[in-house]
Amino acid sequence: MNDADLPYVLETDGDIRVQKTLSGHVQTAEQSRARLRRWMQMWDEHGLGFWIFTNRAGDTVGHGGVFPSPREPGEIEVGYALKPLFWGRGYATEITRVSLEVAFERLGLERIIGIAQVGNAPSRRVMEKCGMTLEAS
Repeated sequence: MNDADLPYVLETDGDIRVQKTLSGHVQTAEQSRARLRRWMQMWDEHGLGFWIFTNRAGDTVGHGGVFPSPREPGEIEVGYALKPLFWGRGYATEITRVSLEVAFERLGLERIIGIAQVGNAPSRRVMEKCGMTLEAS
């Protein structure tokens, strides 16, 4: 991610439908700018982070990737978020599969975790489709 991705971050951070699956509340513009700075810093410090994903038509669908987990120190987490227009079309699974492939095959990581809110059954299904197994709920 880079500074050019700020409009996307502002859009998804300000959309309560997206945020209900993540933090539970919309972010202010300053919080979104800080988030983008943290995401860019992850790349600089760890060589891991989020990518913006587009479809064949060139539409920005969402973001995803692997990153140092802020919720489970010492773990690497896979995560994604999509614009609601693209929900239910298989993009989340595709983004997660690509992210896991990069993590395991190119970066040589041995373990990746995924975290979903208990009520977020679609996200849990994405993880299952990608071969992840439930360790705790």
